[in-house]
Amino acid sequence: MTKDELLTITPNVVAELTDSEYRNLVDTIKAGRSLMAASKVGNFFIGQTVTFKGRRGIELMGRIVKINPTTIKIDCGEWGLWRVHPSFVKG
Repeated sequence: MTKDELLTITPNVVAELTDSEYRNLVDTIKAGRSLMAASKVGNFFIGQTVTFKGRRGIELMGRIVKINPTTIKIDCGEWGLWRVHPSFVKG
């Protein structure tokens, strides 16, 4: 199945999946997201100053204090510590 074919899956098709097929689909999507996150994590380093948008759309700036396999921990001073997915972080 091509990427374009996968993107055209409708809710009706998903509703027809068996429980094991649905779990397999979810696991595949989660694995893909983990691979994407891991590739983006490599672009950052501890101590780097970065920006990202918080939950309310406010642009926050902070310093990276820890890099996890799928998240980056950022210290924003008085705004606290944040765990952010690397796709939302700008270096």
